[in-house]
Amino acid sequence: KETHFRRIEQETVQFKNYIHSLELINNDMQKFRHDHTNILVTMQGYIAINDFEGLKKYFKKHIFTAGEETLKRNKRLVNLSKLQITSIKGLIITKFLQAEKEGISVNVEITDEIYEISIYVIDLARILGIFLDNAIEANNQNDIQEEKEINIAFFNSMSGSTIIIIENTFNNHSLRIDQIFK
Repeated sequence: KETHFRRIEQETVQFKNYIHSLELINNDMQKFRHDHTNILVTMQGYIAINDFEGLKKYFKKHIFTAGEETLKRNKRLVNLSKLQITSIKGLIITKFLQAEKEGISVNVEITDEIYEISIYVIDLARILGIFLDNAIEANNQNDIQEEKEINIAFFNSMSGSTIIIIENTFNNHSLRIDQIFK
């Protein structure tokens, strides 16, 4: 009974994390809508005075680059639709948003539809959470901002198991191979 209670409690925490990540995405969408309206108003100023050269420069400098960033971010998250395990998807979205806030680029690759993984979902969430937290921490110790990156991949093997790969950049100088398994 105690184990069952702990599992329910852990599933509840994962569900709350998923809801939190959806709220963050919703907030981002609201900010985007607000920003979109402001952008159109600023463009209207250029149009009102027929300053099309100024409008071209403004669009290229401010709007086009912001749009590219949004498209890149959405492209990195689009593969998550292939992951059908809601609690794990929520965990990855939460860690994705956390990493992005800390200036870390995150890429997600899921080549196959993933409906289930042969491990108890709470154990998988715990393992992935630890690995992703470690990847974020390792990136935060990296001195070069442009090189902060985490790559996550899920794919099904020929034997029917699911393989999960997490790669991250890190400050190579601090790695001690003799300590790695501790």
